[in-house]
Amino acid sequence: MPQPSQTQTQQLYQHAAEPKPVQQRKAKYREDEPTLPSNIMFDRRVVRGNTYASRMLPAEPVLHLASRNAQASSSTRRAPGRPRAIATPEPVHGRRHMDVQTDVYLEELTDVVPETDTTTQTDAFLDRPPTPQFVPPKTGVDTATQIEQGELFNFDAEVEPLLEVLVGKVLEQALMEVLEEDELAAMRQHQEHFEAIRSADLVAAQRLEAAERRKMEEKERRLKQERERKERERVVRAKVAASAFARGYLNGIVKNVFQQLQDTGYFYDPVERE
Repeated sequence: MPQPSQTQTQQLYQHAAEPKPVQQRKAKYREDEPTLPSNIMFDRRVVRGNTYASRMLPAEPVLHLASRNAQASSSTRRAPGRPRAIATPEPVHGRRHMDVQTDVYLEELTDVVPETDTTTQTDAFLDRPPTPQFVPPKTGVDTATQIEQGELFNFDAEVEPLLEVLVGKVLEQALMEVLEEDELAAMRQHQEHFEAIRSADLVAAQRLEAAERRKMEEKERRLKQERERKERERVVRAKVAASAFARGYLNGIVKNVFQQLQDTGYFYDPVERE
């Protein structure tokens, strides 16, 4: 099949107007508008107080609510073709607007949540009955027999060896206990005798130690007295020797001193010197 040429293709279509590119009326991206800083403490959308309780309506109306509504209505721009909402007329002189609840059922508004206490009592738990003991089902056939007195064994003849064993064991145990008591008494007596001997030895040793201690004290006292006597004798001999030496030394020293003084001229006759 032959392909149509470009001239034939242009003849098949007709345009009422020349095609033009679409003109974009607004910017593709939104420009960043400068935002003014705001304080959430003065934002009316932030609820203050308890958020779990219902909000209380103010008892006193806001006096400047009308002026604020007028400013808000003037600041907002009404869209074209949209009907304008009718505002509440201003109150007459001597009256004021108040918030009134217009619901079908009146409800008391309060910030306190109503609370009520409710109690109930259930039946006490009954104790569980005890589990019955398991009894296996009965099988087989019941039979019975009769045993006359003296057919199985003779009690008087069979019990004699048992009694002999019991009595023998009791007597043997009693004899062992008596022997143990005698042995304990002998050991106690021997221990008391040993304690008495040891006490006597201890007293004798203490007496000998006391005598030896007295002897040592007497010996030390005698030695001390002897040392003191020798010390006194030594001191006396030293004093006697010193006294004898002093007398021998001072015996001719007076004559020598006066002779030397006279020779040097310290002793003179004033008449002869004149």
